[in-house]
Amino acid sequence: MKLKPWQTSVFSMLVIVGVGFVLFNVAFILAYAVMIGYELVVMPFADRIGDAGQIHFSWHYIYLLLVLLLSWIVLHRPLPDLVKATFFTLPLVVVLTEVGIQFYRWPVLVWVIGAVIVGAVLSYLYKTKQSWLYYFATFYVVAAEIFVLLSGMEI
Repeated sequence: MKLKPWQTSVFSMLVIVGVGFVLFNVAFILAYAVMIGYELVVMPFADRIGDAGQIHFSWHYIYLLLVLLLSWIVLHRPLPDLVKATFFTLPLVVVLTEVGIQFYRWPVLVWVIGAVIVGAVLSYLYKTKQSWLYYFATFYVVAAEIFVLLSGMEI
């Protein structure tokens, strides 16, 4: 039985939402693993030189670079648009969440930087003529991030 175009679209959206949610959780598990590894490897040296307060937060940058590198590798593979758009939720949620973590004291700055990032992503998607799946993935991540911000949910 062949699916109708609207059924394929609904299925694709459900895949992005479902697998995207799983990837959100994977992102937080990966963040925890990077934090633990960082504390085991780097923090003993930082404690010796007395700069632990300055260095402790740096694991966020290593985590961000790791996710962006992994994303670059996956997104430059010859995979179907559905797979790549679904995976695209991971780096986008990580970047927007890290912006929120870095600038949590200044909520207006979080909104402005987030809007600039999302605007840049949408502009890139438009200029490169990407599938609608990438737009849907972007709006899904934005909706999830806005929900977290407005609900006061702690990450």
